[in-house]
Amino acid sequence: MLQLVAWLLISFCATVDNFETVHGVLQEHQSKYAALEGVFRCFDAMTVIASDKVNDDYCDCKDGSDEPGTAACTAGVGFWCSNEGWRPQHMPSSRVGDGICDCCDGSDEVGMECNNTCAVKAAEQARAEAERRARLAAAHAARLQAVQKGQEALRLRVEHLFTAVPQELARVHYAKDFWLHTVKTQETLERHEKRTKQKQAITQYLPQLKIQNVTDAGLLHIFAFISLEQNEVSAEVALKLLYELLPHHTVDEVELLTSALEPAGAEGHAEAQKQLEEARKAYKKAKGTKSAEEVAQLQAIKEQAKVSATEEKEVLVKTRSGPFLQAFGAPHLPRDQVLTLTMWVAVETNQTSLLLDLVRRERRKGMYKVTPLEVVTHVRPEADQARESLKNQTDRWKEVIEYVRKLEKEYRSEDFGLEEEFYALKGHCFERRQGDHNYKMCPYGSSQQDKRSIGQWNGFHKQTEWHSKYRMMRFTNGDQIGCPRPRESEVMLECGESPAVIKVEEPEVCKYVLTFACPQACVEE
Repeated sequence: MLQLVAWLLISFCATVDNFETVHGVLQEHQSKYAALEGVFRCFDAMTVIASDKVNDDYCDCKDGSDEPGTAACTAGVGFWCSNEGWRPQHMPSSRVGDGICDCCDGSDEVGMECNNTCAVKAAEQARAEAERRARLAAAHAARLQAVQKGQEALRLRVEHLFTAVPQELARVHYAKDFWLHTVKTQETLERHEKRTKQKQAITQYLPQLKIQNVTDAGLLHIFAFISLEQNEVSAEVALKLLYELLPHHTVDEVELLTSALEPAGAEGHAEAQKQLEEARKAYKKAKGTKSAEEVAQLQAIKEQAKVSATEEKEVLVKTRSGPFLQAFGAPHLPRDQVLTLTMWVAVETNQTSLLLDLVRRERRKGMYKVTPLEVVTHVRPEADQARESLKNQTDRWKEVIEYVRKLEKEYRSEDFGLEEEFYALKGHCFERRQGDHNYKMCPYGSSQQDKRSIGQWNGFHKQTEWHSKYRMMRFTNGDQIGCPRPRESEVMLECGESPAVIKVEEPEVCKYVLTFACPQACVEE
């Protein structure tokens, strides 16, 4: 019995070893055509035919498996080019024996001479593969650089946020306090020096002004007019000067400042002031361009407007001067103190021209050659330098605070990828001209079609549950003009040696899809 089994195995192996290669079949599939007892079983197992009917140019099997090397079966298994020296290639059976050399070794055209181009194709494929590998290597190197840049930026953010910035804030805070104290000291000296110059100017001007000749009632009227001309602003100046010049004098501040408020029904004065400003502008514009007669007419109009504005102002002052003077306690002050306050208020509020007009009206004669007291200015160089230094430190403080906000946003909110690789794209924009439009995409910023917004940065998003979220960027809430909803963009990422927008599509109205190649995307899913 054992001898019989051994003989059968030897016979089977001999049969297989003597089996001829079937044309049009891959080497690894040749065993399917090995003839057993001279028969071939179709792949669908429905038909059995004699082995010599394989590749006889007649379709015996319904699945066409008996004709792998001819065009007899339209629904056949197809023809495999052996393509020695390159790689096997599958093609439809209909292309076998059609007089066209489809296989690079010509194995599809038996009996016909075909140039063997397999070596050329192999060389082309090898070159293309080498180029692909080189591009991929360059892209991976670029990605590594982006990772290193992002991680270095992260390290610096942490270092700045928790070490350098607090130290800088402490330094600037100390510098601000120092210069603030210095400014206060220098401005006090500056104010005293200015007061001295103002006092000298007032002393020299008083004989020309001849305000000493004005009656007590007239002087009180002038003081009230000057103090109320700018409503509560000039009244506060008068109050401040009172405390400075007469520190022991007390007043009801609330009542005083309330009396200085502009009353209701001041429209007449506002209109008169408007006409005065228009007259002044017309007169100024006419000088040098109009005739002397026209200029004289405009000057007369200006003077009349000035008188009207003053009269309207006097009406307002009269309704408030009584309560103001009483609250100020002016009627009970010595005349020289009222005079001093009047002069100082006029100088401090730059109303020396008004003061001269009021004195002229009270005296009603002379003084035509008297000019207003020039504004006294004084800047102490040390005070100016201190103010500039304080401004610089204040500006620096604001810069550091803004920098802290930026760092905190990047550190706590911004997503730069698993290895910080996308940080290198921040602050950069990428453009592509397609059709009639120019597209611009700025990661962590915005996207545009020409000057129209097609979305603001909305982070990374997954295309599907199986994709990494770092394969797609989204931009939302763009311009809605002409759209049923705000424009938006999706940016699909693919591996590339250098970042570039390589394609733009609009699959739906007002929805854009950009393809963006960049080394950051050169990772395995």
